[in-house]
Amino acid sequence: MSFYPVVYSLKALAIASILVVICSFQSLNTAPVYEQNQRVPDQVQGTELSVLTYNTELLPRLFSPFTKFLRLKQGKRARWIIEYLRDETDYDVVILQEVFAKPLCRKIKKALLEKYPYQVVPKTKRGKIFKGTNGLLLLSKYPIVDQEVIFFEESVGFDGLSTKGAVWAEIVKDVHTFQFLGTHMQSQHSDKAQAAREAQLQQMRALIDRRAKEGIPVILGGDFNVPRSHNDWYARFLELINAEVVELDDPAPFTFDVGNHWVFDEYSYKHEQLDYVLFRNDGGNCVQLEQKIIRPWKMYKGEKLDLSDHYGVTARFFITN
Repeated sequence: MSFYPVVYSLKALAIASILVVICSFQSLNTAPVYEQNQRVPDQVQGTELSVLTYNTELLPRLFSPFTKFLRLKQGKRARWIIEYLRDETDYDVVILQEVFAKPLCRKIKKALLEKYPYQVVPKTKRGKIFKGTNGLLLLSKYPIVDQEVIFFEESVGFDGLSTKGAVWAEIVKDVHTFQFLGTHMQSQHSDKAQAAREAQLQQMRALIDRRAKEGIPVILGGDFNVPRSHNDWYARFLELINAEVVELDDPAPFTFDVGNHWVFDEYSYKHEQLDYVLFRNDGGNCVQLEQKIIRPWKMYKGEKLDLSDHYGVTARFFITN
């Protein structure tokens, strides 16, 4: 997300303290193409995979007494997020961002272990001043046979004090392999921040090019912090990551929106898409079936509370036998 400097610095200080796409088919690719939001015909044999990316805003509560921007009912929301993922939905792979509060991270991992026994937990590294985690938690119902974590080399502002990065995982469902990259990138709306994002995108592109395998789909999900409304930055985003994304089929295609309970008036973005699922097919037989926004919420003391300041993005894929 991106804020005005004062608001951003307060939130970032606390953090520091502690695809989907329509596939691009080549002429030799014979995989069937299905329209978005359609089901696969019964006669077609294969494996379906569902994915969620969700920025949880579970920030450390160390500085909560000093600013409203960190008094976010993290404990209650963590419990609600657990209930949502465990009891109300059934995704195969979940990529969470901003799971920075270590006690809440442990609580989520333990509570979801039975449903998601395969996990890549947040990794810790010392930043310029503080030691903290990348806040990335990847959960899978199916075996993770390979994984890698990278930390970004370039960042600006208070992001420079944090340890953001990306997580790579190779997951096998049935007889099919899928590769995943989850990330949380540089925030702020400035040319310097965009330059840092481009460096981070290049770093992830190098990881993908090094780890991707022919015929195996690569799914990317996370809070990329690239505003969809900024045409130049958005085009550069897709160019550098070398992946495609399907436009959200939603009357309000925003993952960060002033209508959210936790999006304050002081924030720079009012209606924006910052979170994405992208896809690289790399000559395989995988197609994207659906992509949509989820907006989970709970009633609390007569008030509607969103589970996070971001909305999630979900996607379904199908790979034929």
